[in-house]
Amino acid sequence: MSEQQRRAVREATIEALEKQISQLQARQNILTSYMQAQKSSIAAELKRQLPLPGFEGMQASDINKKVRSELRELGRELKTNQSEIDRQAGRWTVLMTDPQTGAGNEDFLNHARRLVATQARQGVHSHAAVVVIDLNHFGLINKAIGQHKGDEAIKLAAEALRDLRPTDFVSIHKDDEAKVSRSSKAGDEFYLVLPNTTQEQAEKIMAERIQPAFRRLAREFREHPQLRENPVDMAFGVHHIQFDSFDPRIHDPHAYADGIIRQLTRGQIQADRKMKLNKAKLKGIMK
Repeated sequence: MSEQQRRAVREATIEALEKQISQLQARQNILTSYMQAQKSSIAAELKRQLPLPGFEGMQASDINKKVRSELRELGRELKTNQSEIDRQAGRWTVLMTDPQTGAGNEDFLNHARRLVATQARQGVHSHAAVVVIDLNHFGLINKAIGQHKGDEAIKLAAEALRDLRPTDFVSIHKDDEAKVSRSSKAGDEFYLVLPNTTQEQAEKIMAERIQPAFRRLAREFREHPQLRENPVDMAFGVHHIQFDSFDPRIHDPHAYADGIIRQLTRGQIQADRKMKLNKAKLKGIMK
């Protein structure tokens, strides 16, 4: 099976899991609401000694016994639903996560774009910033100290990036060599999608939170001769995207969402170009 075919299978599996989880959560919400309504309704009705739907002609003690039995059954069904949601969510997480770093993988990035597009259509998001981060000289850690240290460094970098807002999305892109070897290579890049974030806000997040975290990480590897000459560092690029407001009178929902996804994808390309310019400046080769 080719990489393209495997990706198509993963995307279809993830889409099916998302649908199952959504259906289970909807069912759970219905059961929860019903249980709450039953409890409050029964308490009120029993207090007034009025007949309940489905309980006509029954004595209060019999009503109470039957209600408790039904609520127990609903509770078991609710517990089963929650277990299934947890199981499906666990499978979804495995498919969406890079095993080496714990960051989102490329399938997660595609999911993030779809979710932001859906929320933009719902009016939750009006704009977003896309960030591409490249880790300079991280590949030298593998060569100078060992692959286990390189893997540890990239994992620590991923942990630093996960300390963002709950609404932000972090994923890692691995080059073909890294995918085959299942290890961290020089080709690792991180992609961030920051909803409702301006260019200035994204740059401030990078300057005040992400760069200091990476510098602290880099200090651990400065003692090695090769890494003193080529210090571990990072370069990043930020691109801001303004979304059109969704108008149901003129926009098809699916076409609108597809348009937002294309904007986010193009934004990533623009952020990558800016990152490469910044990387060139860091290397001192800009003329």
